[in-house]
Amino acid sequence: QAVNLVWVSIFDIVQIITRLVVLTGLMFYNNSADHVNAATLASIFLVLILGTLMSGRLRRSNVLDLGKRKRDWHMVWTNVALTQLADRRQNGEDADVLAQDLGDAALVFRKRSFHFFFMRLVSAIAPAEMTFLAQAAVAFVTGRQVIAGTS
Repeated sequence: QAVNLVWVSIFDIVQIITRLVVLTGLMFYNNSADHVNAATLASIFLVLILGTLMSGRLRRSNVLDLGKRKRDWHMVWTNVALTQLADRRQNGEDADVLAQDLGDAALVFRKRSFHFFFMRLVSAIAPAEMTFLAQAAVAFVTGRQVIAGTS
């Protein structure tokens, strides 16, 4: 799973950089004569890049915290299972009580895992949606130029 996440991240980074380069080139090509539109689109791209960087930096501590909590609770419920197995063999403890304790620990782990998953999902969706908005702005300005007959 870790290898898949690394490769998916690499491909996502390549896709985002490719989009940025192509849209920037398109912006400069279409607006080489119209400096007002070029400034408008440049500001859109600047806001996009700064927003993505700020979003990543602001969410980083939360994502790391949730990742550590997920890891810790995975170790906890695994340790509870091993401890209960040893106690059951040695002391003959009640299986229902042990199962309830293990279920409680596994449930907390599952909640932490869902929190971590959804935080990562939101962190990935925000820059993608900002990129979509930038593409829509470029399409709007380019369409407006075509209708007006400029460029």
